[in-house]
Amino acid sequence: MAYLRTLPPTVPNHPRQTLAKLAAILGLCGIGAALPLLTSEGQVSSMRPVAPSLAQLATPPELRLPVSLANGTDIEPPRGQSGYSQLTIANGNDVDAVAKLVDAASGQTLRVVYVQAHKTVVLENLGAGTRLLKFALGTDWDAQQQQFRRLRTVLAFSEPLEFVVQRDDTSEYWKTYEVTLHPVLHGQAQTEPIPEDEF
Repeated sequence: MAYLRTLPPTVPNHPRQTLAKLAAILGLCGIGAALPLLTSEGQVSSMRPVAPSLAQLATPPELRLPVSLANGTDIEPPRGQSGYSQLTIANGNDVDAVAKLVDAASGQTLRVVYVQAHKTVVLENLGAGTRLLKFALGTDWDAQQQQFRRLRTVLAFSEPLEFVVQRDDTSEYWKTYEVTLHPVLHGQAQTEPIPEDEF
């Protein structure tokens, strides 16, 4: 069985209504000067636009891509004694990282390196000593403030890294480490959040 629906007849707009709608639309768009408007009594009125020109309309905020340094960039010049130790840093996170290697005895910063998301950096020529490893995670690097602008998290490895040299009658053996800045299954190293002023 078919159904037939009857629609009500359309009523053409009154000229005054059409002019009023047009003036309202143009006024909200901020186009043109004051427009004449006929009232229901037939008197001429005027309608001021929201903005007298398009130049005065609000402009959208400037869009830009987040800043990311090249993988392995030294944020600060390397310091401290050199040697043959190595530290491999893997960042499996979806955000970039800055890793900082600090001498535990003096508190001197030895290396500060940029590690992009899902990238690995190898720090070479490290001397012997006890080191603290801190790192910051985030996006959009601010070179002047030396920190990430967004999604910033600051952590440190709970245990220091002992870069020691072992010697026998003929050779020297330098300690190397491999660390990940992301959680891994059966991982032994623990990290903990630290205040930003301690980074």
